[in-house]
Amino acid sequence: AERGVPPYVVFGDAALRDMARRRPSTLGAFLDVRGVGERKRDDYGGVFVDAIVEHCTANDVAMDVNASGSAAVVREAARHEMTARGVGPNASAATAFVHFRNGATVDEVMERMGRARSTVSQYLEEYLRHEQIMEPEPWIPQDVFSRVEAAIEEVGPGALRPIFDQLGGEVPYDQIRIAAACLANRDGA
Repeated sequence: AERGVPPYVVFGDAALRDMARRRPSTLGAFLDVRGVGERKRDDYGGVFVDAIVEHCTANDVAMDVNASGSAAVVREAARHEMTARGVGPNASAATAFVHFRNGATVDEVMERMGRARSTVSQYLEEYLRHEQIMEPEPWIPQDVFSRVEAAIEEVGPGALRPIFDQLGGEVPYDQIRIAAACLANRDGA
């Protein structure tokens, strides 16, 4: 309606059926849907993928059904983790957890999942707390971790802005959050 074209111009029945069968959870997987090219991915992918992920998560429906082997394995591992733990991270976070557990960096998880840095950083922070991880590598270098640790000792834990300022604005907030999560896990151990 916004574009003044009939719905079948956006996606025909075959594309919608393939989308419903595959249930892609990333923009990369969305490209595998019949009739989806880079332009349709760019124009509509975000809206459709978000709706698919929301629906599948709410209804405990598998995503990326016909994805490549490695993505399907990751999705299945994430679903297994959620089932085994009962209450836990949402499906996207659980998928990120599997990648982090396998040593993936934030950039690698962003690429694999088609998510923004801020979202993946939140997943990582949740993963660190959930798994009680005390060492920040491979997500931040040890020297940055030591600097953040020293800044927290100076200004105290809690609000990030004083820590950021203590570090002269040289360490991004996402790295401060990662270090703070690991330090909180150490303090709780």
